[in-house]
Amino acid sequence: MTTVEEIKKAAANLSPDEQVELFQWLENSDELRRLRYEQLKRDIAAGIEEADRGETSLLDIEEIKSVVRERANSGNHP
Repeated sequence: MTTVEEIKKAAANLSPDEQVELFQWLENSDELRRLRYEQLKRDIAAGIEEADRGETSLLDIEEIKSVVRERANSGNHP
């Protein structure tokens, strides 16, 4: 059993309050923030490269609103 599997098993035995505390601890860890920041920088760089190659399209706000409304009405949230 890997360490991650052991942690998952132990976490499953925690009370709901303890699970929330564990989640908050992980969510607020400096390492996780650093990893998310690095991923964000990669995503932005990829988007800039796509724009430089002309691989962009216009944003249709009304279409986006329509999709959001449909999902909200159907209960199908991402």
